[in-house]
Amino acid sequence: MAEVGRLASRFLIVLCAFGVILAGCRDTAAGGPAAIPNVGEVRGKLTAVESSSLLDLTLVRVRDAGGSEWEFDGRDYRSLEFTPSHLREHMVTAQDVTVRYRRSGEALAIVEITD
Repeated sequence: MAEVGRLASRFLIVLCAFGVILAGCRDTAAGGPAAIPNVGEVRGKLTAVESSSLLDLTLVRVRDAGGSEWEFDGRDYRSLEFTPSHLREHMVTAQDVTVRYRRSGEALAIVEITD
């Protein structure tokens, strides 16, 4: 009988630990603050798209609704959907994009770009 009690208490401990882990994953999946440290988000119109090839971004500039210009380093960003040519199309048609970025010192590195 004591064995059953020990197994039940171990099961509860594991279940609680799993709940804590799951709660942390929910925040991360929802893009919450635990997702990536030093991350921010800017929505606005593209004013510049620079690339070193058809698929490799080097720089993106965005003007937000308040008129502020943001410059993002795109050298580590890879996306088959948001290629430099696709981003230039957004720039020409003045469609807003959202840029999620990671701050690294003074640089803002692109994490994700969405419509």
